[in-house]
Amino acid sequence: MKKFLKNLSIIIRKAKSSSSLYIFAALTIFLGGCRLFEKDEKQAVDAEKVAEVHGSILYKSDLKHLFTSDISEKDSIRIVNEFIDQWIRHQLLYQKALSNLTKEEKNKENELEEYYQSLIIYEYEKKIARQQLDTVISEEEKNDFYENNRSQFVLRKCILRSVFLKVINNAPDLNKVRKLIASNNDKDIDLLHQYCVGNAEVFNIDDTKWFYLDEVSNIIPLNADDCSSIAAGQTREINDSLYTYFIKVYEIKAKGAFAPFTFAQEQIESAIIYQRKIELLKKIREKVYEEGIRKKYFKVYEK
Repeated sequence: MKKFLKNLSIIIRKAKSSSSLYIFAALTIFLGGCRLFEKDEKQAVDAEKVAEVHGSILYKSDLKHLFTSDISEKDSIRIVNEFIDQWIRHQLLYQKALSNLTKEEKNKENELEEYYQSLIIYEYEKKIARQQLDTVISEEEKNDFYENNRSQFVLRKCILRSVFLKVINNAPDLNKVRKLIASNNDKDIDLLHQYCVGNAEVFNIDDTKWFYLDEVSNIIPLNADDCSSIAAGQTREINDSLYTYFIKVYEIKAKGAFAPFTFAQEQIESAIIYQRKIELLKKIREKVYEEGIRKKYFKVYEK
């Protein structure tokens, strides 16, 4: 359009030194060109439209966020169609609401302003926490927190500390596995780990790690609902038509017991960080308020 107007200005400048007929012709060309440009522009906009409800328009550009490189063409079509359908339903409901609410009921300026302010404050505090929050926690601090807040770490499900593995029935040297898993020798545990790396479909050889019983039951055929069916110090071998399963249980904690420190460690760290964040934001808010008083940023009028 800019190029068209530039060319037009040249024509009009030439027309000034010519007859009025020449000027009329120039204007005719300009108006015709504008109409053609507007028509092309409208066609381009219409081509970008995907759906329309009472004047609200969904454009192709609004769908870009739906596409990722790992989605197949078939799934992309399904996702787009579902999005369009939900958008239409939302717009229809919104328009119906608009037509059935009074002006006062539709006035949401105060709520929107409060929500906007809350979002801005949230983003600011998140930024402050990211910049200033100390996330380094000593072992002593974690232990102290655990001892002083044991009631926060009551187990909601049975857990066990165990080593286990799952191998196909025709896996080699199963007799060797039986001896190694029954052993308490560190060297034998290392040999078992080497075996598992080459032969086991799933395994855990870390005897310090705790698991929920139902997690282990998804790998080893155990009764996930009965913690009492498993005994500490027990080594079991279970077979089905395809696999052989081995499990050695070192320790069990029933539902309702206090979680061991090592099992609760991640939860402890999260709780400490959260506590620090609350304290940091409390200080920041108070600091902002004190600055407001000091610099006389606000006034309170008598009622």
